[in-house]
Amino acid sequence: MQKKLPLLLFVLLISVYAKSQQFTSRNNLPIGASQSRQHRVTTVGSITGLATICSTDTTVLSDSTAGGIWTSSDTAIATIDSFSGTLRAVSSGSAIITYTATSGIATTTVTIHPTPTLSSSPNPPAICSGTPFVYVPTSATTGTTFMWSRAVVSGLSNPYGVGTGTINEVLVNTTNMYQYAYYIYTLYTAYCTNLVHVSVMVNPKPTLSSTLTPPNICDSNIFSYLPSSSVAATTFTWTRGTFTGLVNPASSGTGNPNEQLITNVTTPVGVIYVYTLNASGCTNMQNIGVNVNPCWATGINIIADDEMADIYPNPSNGEFTIHLANANHNPATIEIYNITGSKVLATQTTNSEITISNDNLTLGMYFCKIAVGDRVVMRKVVVE
Repeated sequence: MQKKLPLLLFVLLISVYAKSQQFTSRNNLPIGASQSRQHRVTTVGSITGLATICSTDTTVLSDSTAGGIWTSSDTAIATIDSFSGTLRAVSSGSAIITYTATSGIATTTVTIHPTPTLSSSPNPPAICSGTPFVYVPTSATTGTTFMWSRAVVSGLSNPYGVGTGTINEVLVNTTNMYQYAYYIYTLYTAYCTNLVHVSVMVNPKPTLSSTLTPPNICDSNIFSYLPSSSVAATTFTWTRGTFTGLVNPASSGTGNPNEQLITNVTTPVGVIYVYTLNASGCTNMQNIGVNVNPCWATGINIIADDEMADIYPNPSNGEFTIHLANANHNPATIEIYNITGSKVLATQTTNSEITISNDNLTLGMYFCKIAVGDRVVMRKVVVE
């Protein structure tokens, strides 16, 4: 009985083994399975496509095994379309991309490098025509280098320009309206390149469109000048200094001076007005010159002799005294003219002083011509 037990156990094992062979082959396929079933692929192919891209890029990954699903380990770094394999970078870093098919799984690591961008504003403040445009590019991406180009723009006289790093050039607007200068910056790092547009408004420099040489005026007349400019919204301020022969003190104002100019000499006096024009924060200074002529002295031969005669009080109420120095009792001829050149009084004296009192001298300015021998001087008299 003890000898029969090992034999029975052996027969039982043989029976179990035979039954198992009815259901499997050497390829672990059910018996009777088709030949194509026996050659089924049990793994997926390798993932192909770019493994390194920039943070603003999009790329497509692929696998030779069809029908799988794509996933990303970190969608904050990169996202991928489940079916097409279109990968979109989100931020710099690394993400594991997985392709899962019924027959297996494949993975790859995608590295995202930062795309360099400008941290400096691409819309800098406007500048005025004829002034330097200075732009210093900056980027938060370490190791970024900068190249720029500027196209020719109608309305700006600048030719095509290129450079590296900082822009520092004078831009000239040839029109009476604002113009834009357009720059393209190319930013480079070891891995990525990026194009960024920078534009700056160039405002025109206001200039006078009214004449710079107004007509001369006669002494003691009103100088009126209406400034104008083709640049919209231009404002005008002016200053006038003192000039030899001009009685008026220095003055300033806006728009039209509209002031009486009075001289105390018998020759023309050049008077300069300095206009400051302002439009959109852009300023320009231009001079306006006018000659003040002694129209009342036309035809009178005058010589300078500041010590020959003195008049006081001046201004007066119409009565004043003329003191003659070094006259040596020679006859002195005295003639008084109004500002239009008309003679209103004439007299002679051999005294060193003479008092003039004439009710016909109305308020205003007069010119006193004093002649002693071959010497003639002119003095201005004001009646008020």
